[in-house]
Amino acid sequence: MFNQMGILLAIAGAVLAALLACIGSAKGVGMVSEASAAVVIEDPSKFAKLLILQLLPGTQGLYGFVVAVMILNGIGILGTAQDVSFTQGVGYLVASLPVAIGGWISA
Repeated sequence: MFNQMGILLAIAGAVLAALLACIGSAKGVGMVSEASAAVVIEDPSKFAKLLILQLLPGTQGLYGFVVAVMILNGIGILGTAQDVSFTQGVGYLVASLPVAIGGWISA
């Protein structure tokens, strides 16, 4: 059981990076779309500019997904299988936290 703990921690880091960044992205897109709807009702010519503003918080989810793919590739789930030690798993988990927490809070 303990020899699999490294892979489990690394997968948890990948899940946290993708999940929390996507939650933050969804919150951000929701806030921008509520504000944009009111502006477009009054001035429909600003639709293109407001659409660009909706894309900006959407990139947070993309960053989390990229980090998750990099972690899964690094531990061999998307590539060749590798042994991941406990300390490496903790390293992957800790490395994913800035993207996870930053993506979640920044919205």
